[in-house]
Formats: sequence, structure tokens, C-alpha cells
Amino acid sequence: MEAEREFAQHLAREYRTPCWRTLLASLSATAVIEWRDYFYRHGFSHQKADFHMAMICTQLWNASPIRTNPVKLSDFLPSLAPESPEEAPEERTDEELMALGASAGGFRIECPDS
Repeated sequence: MEAEREFAQHLAREYRTPCWRTLLASLSATAVIEWRDYFYRHGFSHQKADFHMAMICTQLWNASPIRTNPVKLSDFLPSLAPESPEEAPEERTDEELMALGASAGGFRIECPDS
């Protein structure tokens, strides 16, 4: 039942309908099944945008001469599974954060004290 509701919510988002229940009420069962089959094959636009952005990030990261390890496409895709406390990212020190920031290149502009 959860999967059907999630599909209806994605469909409402795709067509910018504020209420997924209203959208379902306006469609026949045949139309809902046809849309489900279509989006199963082609995906929703927000999922395509996530995939395209992940592809760009992966290519840029792996092409960078400063990179330490190659990354996978899945590293940049949003995870729909809730994080368990064991998988929560570890807290980084200030030195580690500064090193990560320096590895990205570029320059930093700071506002002067007023």
C-alpha cells in the first residue's frame, strides 16, 4: 500500500497538483495504470534531474587531479532509506574540514568585520 501511495505522490508532484488524492480522484483506474507503466519505464523528472546531477558530479570528481579515490555514481544519488545511527557520518575535526575545503580549490572570500 505504501508503494501505491508513494507513486500517487510522485505523480502529483510531476503534474504540480497540490493534493495527490484529488489527482487520483480525477483519473480513471486505467489511466493510473498507464501512467504507472510509463513512469516505471521513463522515470519521474525529479529522479532524472538527480541522476543527471549525480552523473556530472561523478565525472567532475573523477576527472579532478586532486582526487584521492574514485567515486561511484551512487555516492551522489540521494538515498531514500533512513540512516541508522550506526551509519551516521562521523564528526570531523576543524583541521579535517579545512583540508577538505582546500582540496576543492578556488579561493575564499571573507567579509570584513564591521
